Amino acid sequence: MKRGKKQILNAFLRLIPLAAKLVLTLYMGRYFSLSEMGAYGLVLSSTVILTIILGEQLDYVVNRDIVGAAPVVVMQKMRDEALLYFANHIALFLLTLLGWAWRLFDVPPALLFGIFALSVLENVAAAIYGHLNALNRQVFANALFFVRAGLWVLPVVALGFFDPAYRTAVAIIVCWGCGVALSLLGALWGLRWLPWREGLRRPVDWVWLKQSLRKTGPVWIGSVGFACGAYIDRYIAAGYLDLKAVGLITFYTSFTGALFAIMHSGVLAFSGPRLVQFHKDGDVDGFWLEARQAGVQVVGGTALLALLTFLVVPLFGFLADRPIYYEKAGLLGLLLIATWIRGSADVFYNILFARHQDRAVWLGNLLFLIPALGCNMILVPLMGLWGIGVSSILAALFLFIFRLVAIIRAGRVCEEATPRSFWERPKINF
Repeated sequence: MKRGKKQILNAFLRLIPLAAKLVLTLYMGRYFSLSEMGAYGLVLSSTVILTIILGEQLDYVVNRDIVGAAPVVVMQKMRDEALLYFANHIALFLLTLLGWAWRLFDVPPALLFGIFALSVLENVAAAIYGHLNALNRQVFANALFFVRAGLWVLPVVALGFFDPAYRTAVAIIVCWGCGVALSLLGALWGLRWLPWREGLRRPVDWVWLKQSLRKTGPVWIGSVGFACGAYIDRYIAAGYLDLKAVGLITFYTSFTGALFAIMHSGVLAFSGPRLVQFHKDGDVDGFWLEARQAGVQVVGGTALLALLTFLVVPLFGFLADRPIYYEKAGLLGLLLIATWIRGSADVFYNILFARHQDRAVWLGNLLFLIPALGCNMILVPLMGLWGIGVSSILAALFLFIFRLVAIIRAGRVCEEATPRSFWERPKINF
């Protein structure tokens, strides 16, 4: 398959799950109670956070090491990675059992063990997705991603549409888990060409495993902090408010998350590799021109989509006879502003990543948890739901400012350019 056609097919396979998730959101918004949607929101948040914790970012090292490696080496690296994952999964299972036996969590057993199962499945599936991309199997990887993230939405929506008994968070967990499990079976079939027997017989490379974890440790901690900061508002709302508030936040953030994903897949995913290449080539003018163009596209595109979302979501509430969706539209507006700021901050992330400012990346992600947690704990008791929106804006502003300051403090990319070039259109000499 030609490169252009492959990229189009990849983009299509990535957009289908996004569309499916929006269908799921509209379905839940129409038929689920806010409390049931809140339960789903807590399951989703916990699964995302635990998936990152379980992986310890080891897949980043594996994805780099298996590029161009012999098949038996690929198999050995993936086996060693699986040993770490298995140990982490056992630890999570024991913690889940203790939490259930001692009633440490005010969560129904079905949801508690559902979180465990989804976290394990998603942890393995996310790692394999990255490995398939590293092995130049992008189309196959995205086809499995469609099964894992989009295909299972169809049966759960169909079941709930015809039978109200399936309009529950448990039904979504079951279908979600089946979708991920099916994608893993497909991955095993797709990796059948690897020398499984020979690779599994090789001794475990404990030195490599230890060195890899040492390298990924700071990035992992930063990723965990960032994920917790992004989803902490659900837990604060559950503690200080109620599940209905969590349900409303989950509904609104499904749209802001989709908006964020569109900007990433449509602009930042393409701009990032180009920035890396410009930096490698020492093309300073091209680097800052690319950064500026990406910034303009993200800022303008996010603002336009945010305005459209602010108009469409309350209209959906009116048509679906769910008044709370338009009565609390102010909260949606605040969350959209926070998303707009976060999108702008991610333009700076691409610059930091391309310039190898890794410490600024992981430290900013980790520190992001402080304003996210602190602002929510202070403002939610004082302002209720509005505190969620204000806290989101303040946390996003912190990330924006931190990354911008890191770029400015780093000084010159090379002798001819400074970060000021980001704001000024550079001259390109051909």
